[in-house]
Amino acid sequence: MISSNTTVTVTFSADEYAAVAEQAAQRGVPLDTYIRQAAAQRAHDGKSKNALIQEIAARRGQSVKEFLKPGFLSDTDDIIDAELDRRLPAALGTQAEPETNR
Repeated sequence: MISSNTTVTVTFSADEYAAVAEQAAQRGVPLDTYIRQAAAQRAHDGKSKNALIQEIAARRGQSVKEFLKPGFLSDTDDIIDAELDRRLPAALGTQAEPETNR
């Protein structure tokens, strides 16, 4: 396990920095906190996505490599994202709100 006191240095382009700083300001959190939380969330999402890829591949009787055939990655990402979206409310212990016609 990595120490919780690890320092990471990142370099942003001017546009990237402006976008990240704007998001942090909109949420009312310090920039370093926003970056840390965003990176941790992205890592968590990636871990969930990898587990789901393995599950779907196994359900189809495929290896992960077969499931992620070159040329099909875009379609695969859509399938995985839709499944994650479907499962999220249950994982959070909530139900998805029905869409309304606006």
